[in-house]
Amino acid sequence: MKPDFFLTDVESRETPVVRACYVQKLVHIRDSRDGLFIVLDTPIKLRTDNSSLDKVVLVNRYSGDSLSPINCWPMNVYVCSLKGKGEVDFENILVEEISILFWGQIFKEKNEANNVATAYANGLRVNK
Repeated sequence: MKPDFFLTDVESRETPVVRACYVQKLVHIRDSRDGLFIVLDTPIKLRTDNSSLDKVVLVNRYSGDSLSPINCWPMNVYVCSLKGKGEVDFENILVEEISILFWGQIFKEKNEANNVATAYANGLRVNK
């Protein structure tokens, strides 16, 4: 299955990972913006409890950008986890039901994401 787009972390203190993203459904966040519920090919490891997530919600970081439909490439996004373990009403998620993990960028092509991740990783090595 071909990925819908690629995500890279641009906020981490570690080497960024390029992840293939598979859109599952559109998410409506009440009193906010639309987002996308996605599955990742490489899970995000959480430092807090050593667990990992392969399903997250992406929300556009800047007003004017849109994930439904995607109106620009690359796009800055918030990568969010869903709080709680119960059923989720994707048509009406409350802001309180999501938690921002970090911000990243999505890219249409993997090579673009790899180039940004490499440049960012090189900057991390220089600044250490």
